[in-house]
Amino acid sequence: MQHLANLDCFFLAKEMDASLAGGFFENFYDYGEGVFRLRFGKQSVLFDLQGFAFVAVASFPEPPRQPSSFAMLLRKRFESAKLESVVQSGFDRIFEFSFTSKQYGRHSLVVELFGKRGNLLLLDSERRIVKPFAKVSYAARSLADGVAYVMPPSEKKHPLELKQSDFEGKGRIVSFLSKQTSLAPFYLEEACARAGIALDKDVSSLIASEKSGLLSSMLAFFFRILVRTPFALHFPERRKAVRFLEHKLEKARRGVGGRRVRCCPFRFAGSCFLLRFARAREARSEIGRSGISASVAGKSHQRV
Repeated sequence: MQHLANLDCFFLAKEMDASLAGGFFENFYDYGEGVFRLRFGKQSVLFDLQGFAFVAVASFPEPPRQPSSFAMLLRKRFESAKLESVVQSGFDRIFEFSFTSKQYGRHSLVVELFGKRGNLLLLDSERRIVKPFAKVSYAARSLADGVAYVMPPSEKKHPLELKQSDFEGKGRIVSFLSKQTSLAPFYLEEACARAGIALDKDVSSLIASEKSGLLSSMLAFFFRILVRTPFALHFPERRKAVRFLEHKLEKARRGVGGRRVRCCPFRFAGSCFLLRFARAREARSEIGRSGISASVAGKSHQRV
């Protein structure tokens, strides 16, 4: 399953806020392996800290009979709490769910989809960490009980902050821009396709109109949705979806690296994840019943 890019999280946060804000927390489930579910009435948000999330009305797998201590803490903390908003933090792969309740006032759950460094953090009204799912310390910040929450540092610009002066330098256009902005290379390639700029073009050879076209293409990602139905990008020769996204792609129409591609609706992304997740859990159960240790099972099965 693909990892969500920053732009994917931008749209997903808006979708979650529109469909969930104003509702009330009902439950929280910890499936293990870094997979969690927040339930609000008929709708739920499912997170995989490896880098994937979706909101849906679906038949989710049965949660473990014995909830984890972290799940029990969140159930107690968010009991009867109202969800005020869901936002993306700092154009990063971070979601913040802000709740209010009579007992605790305003408090929030921060979800960081950073792969092996992914984490969940319960924050109080002063934005101090009540409890992290995983206690860790980095050079620039610490994620531990009682510590003020600090976002991961980034020297890259938001795509909407780029100016023509940021195109000064040498190197292939996508590689160069990926060092300047937090927009993923996948979408930088699409911006080039829309602006009619070859991916192997050196940034030093761009003329003013091409720089303007690139900036306009990136702006369009945020303010001009080309189609109402999101799409998934498929490579037919691989026979599986490799990308789910919010835009119908110009580079899909032209082909990528000489290959033709086709698109299908984004709604299949959640179904694909649930199917793979259910199969992986069933496989682990079969291994457990056959007497193989959990450590061996973990090494022999890929994470969903």
